[in-house]
Order: sequence, then C-alpha cells, then structure tokens
Amino acid sequence: MSESIIYDVALRIMFDTYRTLEELKHPKARIFETIKKDFPMLINSATERLRNVSLDAEVQQLQDFLRYASTTLTRVYLSGDWRPHVFLSEIFYEVLPLKRLHEWVIDMSKLPSSPQIAEINSIIPLTSAKISSRLGGKQILLFEANLIENTLFREILDEYSRRYAMNDERLLLSNVDEINRLKESLDFLYVGSLDAWRLGWPNILSLASQLLKRKGNLSLILPINQREGLKTFLKLFDVPEYPEPEKIIEDLQRQRFTNIYTSKGPGFLALVAARR
Repeated sequence: MSESIIYDVALRIMFDTYRTLEELKHPKARIFETIKKDFPMLINSATERLRNVSLDAEVQQLQDFLRYASTTLTRVYLSGDWRPHVFLSEIFYEVLPLKRLHEWVIDMSKLPSSPQIAEINSIIPLTSAKISSRLGGKQILLFEANLIENTLFREILDEYSRRYAMNDERLLLSNVDEINRLKESLDFLYVGSLDAWRLGWPNILSLASQLLKRKGNLSLILPINQREGLKTFLKLFDVPEYPEPEKIIEDLQRQRFTNIYTSKGPGFLALVAARR
C-alpha cells in the first residue's frame, strides 16, 4: 500500500473536524481559514484516490487514532476535562505503526547500565519507564509549563513513577539554569509524543546538541507532515511542519551526529543517532 494513503485518510477526517469545530465556534477553527476554500478539491481528490482501496491494519489504526484525536479536541473544549487527552497519549503507543516505531527506537539505542535519560513533554513517560525497569538510572522528565502545571497530568506522572519504580526528576524547559545544569550529561534523549512535537524541529535539535554527552543517543519519532492532510490536522494540536526526513538527517550531520538510522511508518519517521 502506498505511504501516501494516510494523507488522504487524514484529509477526510480533517474535513469532518473542521465542520464540528465551526459548529462549536471552537477557537481552533481559525486554523482552517487558509485552506477551507480548497476543501472541495482536496476532499474529492482524496476520495477518488481511496476508491476501491482496502486499508491495511496500520492505516486503519492510524485512522481510528486521528478520529479519536479529533474527538478529544471537542471533549476537552466542552468539558474542561483533560482525561480524553491522557487517553489519547496512552493509545498513541498502542497504534500499530507507532508502537512498532517506538519499539524500534528503544531496541536500536545503545545504553550503558544506570543511564541518565530524558524525555520531553511526555505525560505518559513510557519510554523512560521501560528503560528504568530494564537498566535503572536517572530519568529526567522535561516539560513546558502548561503540562506540568496540570493537576491531572501530575497525577498520571506520579502513577507511572510508582508503578515502574522510576527515579525521576521533573524540570521546566523554560528554566534556563536547570537546562544548563544538564549540559552534556545525558546518555539518551527521547522525543516522540504529540505534545513533544509542539516544540518544532529547531528546538529539538538545539536541545539534543546541548544536553547529550559524547556518544549519547538521540531517539525520535516525528511526523512526516509536509503534505496536506497531516500538516493542517496536526496544527490543531499546535504541531508545526517538520522538514523532510532527508533534511532532518542533514541537520543532524551538521550538528556532529553520526550512526544515524531511520525507519518509517505511514506518515511518521523514527530515527536514532549518536552525538559525536
């Protein structure tokens, strides 16, 4: 099946999302202002390409995930209850292609015993939890303020910390002193959640270059969202457009990363690299 199918699937879900947000007068509806005039052409083209196409299991699960993500926007907006967002963050790691990529980045990362690792904007710190269970060490959970100040999210983090006996510390990305303290101290940095993607590629690359020690591992799951469908849909979650995979690799090489390996799923890129 063509990798482009997921963009057509996302386009159709995006159109339904637009209509719902417009009806609710949701503030995120304004994101569609520049594209809504093109919806008839885009939807007709996507529908035609999907005609007589049988979606495989990976794309079907991504389709269900995107639909639930769309529903989450309206539920949180109407109720102020962030539990749907927590559930969305949990099932992120169960969606078949993302689960496969997540397992791949962990398996490909070469870590010492008792490593110092960090994870960015993950209210479900599954990566840190798995590594902690296997290797021990120290887990640094880095957050933007709006996430760590959310009472529900803190409760979820506490639960993961207890369940996996994590030795974790939670820090604000905006705290310059704390970030400087971590300079060149990490054995492993993971970026791969819907909330983490909000940082954008330049910020992720800057943090990786600053925080990883020599031979430290950078592990990423990123959206391939230059194409319409995922591009505007992910903007609803404040996710900017990411460069093409080839440009990401070039940027890493310029920042003295080596041993770069990649794997792709429909609409997503997994990558591991070592700081030279």
